[in-house]
Amino acid sequence: MREAQPLGPYWDVVQAPDPQDERKRINLGVLYSTFELFSEASLTSYLGRYHGLVQGGLLNAVHLFQGLKRSMKDGPDMHADQKGLAYTWVPECDWIAEGGREGITPIPRPLPVDQVFAVIVVGYGSPDAQGVSGVIEDFSWVHEDSRLAAAPISHKTRFEKKLWSRRP
Repeated sequence: MREAQPLGPYWDVVQAPDPQDERKRINLGVLYSTFELFSEASLTSYLGRYHGLVQGGLLNAVHLFQGLKRSMKDGPDMHADQKGLAYTWVPECDWIAEGGREGITPIPRPLPVDQVFAVIVVGYGSPDAQGVSGVIEDFSWVHEDSRLAAAPISHKTRFEKKLWSRRP
């Protein structure tokens, strides 16, 4: 775990595999407003998973899907769903957090059975003034597809296409 690295409108910025070439890296940001929503609600599972899984595991994503098959708006963009990304993988463990706004300590927990971790990114495109190419909108556990390891169940009906896969 590392401290958040604020940058402009972002509470934190993390690296992720590039959608065009998984060997390259892009920066993704978490907006202050997103962090505040979960921090104020004292969702220790959210904070633990962010610090333990997103910060520490996003570079380990096994699959990247594009095109969320559900309507999504991002600011003035009425077609944000088409650019939406979903990074998925099976991490080594789950995480929760202990502590409060002054500081948290991520605590490892057993993995949920037959599930994968998914990070949803919106606004993917050219880097902004801070060098951020997309915004982490959400992340959660979802059931794993029995035919494709580390992919969410029904991925063919959830997403428009798979951009890449690599070995778990």
